[in-house]
Amino acid sequence: MVKKQFIVILYFLVALIYIIAALLHNESLELIFKPIFIPILFFYYLEKVKKRISYWVLISLCFFYCGEMLTLIGADEFYLQSLVFFLIPYLIFLNIIGNDFLKLFKIEKFSLLNLSVILVACFLVFLLVSVINMLSITNVAESVLIIGYGISLVLMCLISVVFFAIKDCKSSFYALLTVMAFIVSDLFYIFNKKIDSNFVFHFVNLVTQILSYYFYIKFFILRAKNK
Repeated sequence: MVKKQFIVILYFLVALIYIIAALLHNESLELIFKPIFIPILFFYYLEKVKKRISYWVLISLCFFYCGEMLTLIGADEFYLQSLVFFLIPYLIFLNIIGNDFLKLFKIEKFSLLNLSVILVACFLVFLLVSVINMLSITNVAESVLIIGYGISLVLMCLISVVFFAIKDCKSSFYALLTVMAFIVSDLFYIFNKKIDSNFVFHFVNLVTQILSYYFYIKFFILRAKNK
């Protein structure tokens, strides 16, 4: 237990140093600490689940890591490539929580068409359209990727909200936290890159990104325990 807690503390300590380095534009510290925090989570996941390893989790972490490394060596040069690498784990996560939801749907009796879900769906679609309209994107590939992100986030949010509403447990809670962190992180990344590059946008993006990785792994750890 102490060892596992130490890994979590180490993750957030390394992440904190990385965030400070990124905000201060200290490239030397970024080069040292950015490549470390995802491998720490990888080790944490292996320690917690033991033999109940999901290879989809390992694959998604690899894609996250590749995306992070591309942004480290050239955020502008490898912008589109990094978007692809970050999108793939989103689709993996969407597929997994979608399958879990469908299994629950066969067991539980509930109506999807209730007011809360409709309101959430309308808000998310409105938010997606509003953000896309705010952006001046001329590159077709970038437009497709941004729309792909938007649709996947909307679907993930709807599924996680309904999932948590009908199955109030730790795994559904962390699934919801993961999606919320994804949404906030991506929104502020877009704001920082496309609208106004400033300290607040960058800070919120970095913090929620770090949290999203942790929530992501916690979800899969809890999911493995529930099997």
